[in-house]
Amino acid sequence: MSFSIESARNIFPETLAADVVPATISRFNQLGVED
Repeated sequence: MSFSIESARNIFPETLAADVVPATISRFNQLGVED
């Protein structure tokens, strides 16, 4: 897991990742609630 996180940080700025990751999780949570 740590390798994937480090790779993500290298590809995307920390600020961008900090916004994208929670947003993605929220979308999955919303889909789970709807279904």
